[in-house]
This record gives sequence, structure tokens and C-alpha cells, in this order.
Amino acid sequence: MMNRKVNADKKVVISGAGMGGLATALGLARKGVQVAVYEQAPAHRELGAGLWISINGARVLNDLGLGPDLEKINLPPIDRVVRLWNTAQAWSVYNKGA
Repeated sequence: MMNRKVNADKKVVISGAGMGGLATALGLARKGVQVAVYEQAPAHRELGAGLWISINGARVLNDLGLGPDLEKINLPPIDRVVRLWNTAQAWSVYNKGA
């Protein structure tokens, strides 16, 4: 594991404060790297879209110390629907409600 002091003089700029940008910024900051995150949106707000985090993504967020916070807002999936891009035809690929 790298020493935080070794990283203290390193500076990183991240463009975009989405999940990837913020997770990267948090990971680097915890390693002692100076991080600046730039986002074009004037404020973070709910966009109305759902978010599905894969098990690998959840492991990364858990390793960053966000596991307890994720559990507070977790909604276990009941169904997952796949749609064709050109016709919007849909079918269930994961249905726990039946």
C-alpha cells in the first residue's frame, strides 16, 4: 500500500461528478492524492431515473466505505426488463414478483 505522504504532492483533475467520477475522487483522496472534481451541472439533483448497481460496482462502493449508506437506500429488485432499441418490445429477464 502506498504511503499517503508519497501521494500528497500528486494532483488529479476529474471531469464529471457522476458515480464514476465521484468514486474515483473518493478512492484517490483516501490515498492522499489531491483531487479536484469539475461538473458542468450547476447542482446535483434527482433526475428521475433508477440506478442499478452490479455486484462488482457494489463491491467497489463498499470498499470505499459506502456500504452502510447503500443499505439505507437499497430497494431489492422485483423485476428487470430488457427492451429492444428500435421497437421498445420488452420482456422480463428477472421476475421475483411472480
